[in-house]
Amino acid sequence: MNKIQIVLVMVCMIALGFMLGGGFNSAERHTMIQGEGLPLFEVQVASSFPVKPLEKFNISTDSPITTFRVPLSLESNPKLSFLSDFEVTIDNESGLVGRIQVERGFIGKSECIAALVTLVEKLQDHYPVFQFEPGKSYYSKTVGDLRTGASCSVYEKSPYVSLEFYLESNSVADNILKAFTQR
Repeated sequence: MNKIQIVLVMVCMIALGFMLGGGFNSAERHTMIQGEGLPLFEVQVASSFPVKPLEKFNISTDSPITTFRVPLSLESNPKLSFLSDFEVTIDNESGLVGRIQVERGFIGKSECIAALVTLVEKLQDHYPVFQFEPGKSYYSKTVGDLRTGASCSVYEKSPYVSLEFYLESNSVADNILKAFTQR
């Protein structure tokens, strides 16, 4: 092949890559716009998950829990743009959400703490019983049946800072624990 043919093939491959990549992003945006994602705090612990489960699945389990990732909807607060999804754990016996959890890695501690502050503010908007002193890198509190924790931590040998957040129901967590110990 001569140089012109090689250049044409490369241009076509690059254009095809952009079209395929653009189609994926477009489809991803279309899925979110359709409302298939959820705002983080629309999922309430100790309640049923707000979206009906899929009927055709390829993984089944005899575990007392089911854990899955939920895409964060684009309609969510733009301040939570550092998140793309979150994890939900459901008690299979009762069908109730036992825990919602967020994990995200950051290069620096200042970015992690800024994200943590935003996450804690959103928690307090939806659950005013949780009041925390701002600017910390670790939060933890139990109020009634609800328990929450949020932190920016560096694990041994890790070059990154980990943002970790959870909100769970003590009663649902106790039921799950009982189910695991009775096995």
